[in-house]
Amino acid sequence: MIKDQRRDQELNRHTRTRRIHRAFLEHVAFVGVPAYPGAKVLAVRSDGTLMTEAELPPLSPTPLLDKYLDDPIFAWAKSKRLH
Repeated sequence: MIKDQRRDQELNRHTRTRRIHRAFLEHVAFVGVPAYPGAKVLAVRSDGTLMTEAELPPLSPTPLLDKYLDDPIFAWAKSKRLH
């Protein structure tokens, strides 16, 4: 989230972009019911070591995320290669 709309972001209505200069993470939570079927814990830090990419199980399908990424605004932004 942003706290001050005037200072924390820059809107460009011509290019339909928003640049965030300062943002705050309001809340992070671990949930008992995953958002996607087949979602599971991939790693838990205990001794400072993490699993390597090769050790991770294959990703399960993410239909809700795929639908979100297929949004026309994202497609437009991707075609413009905005950064």
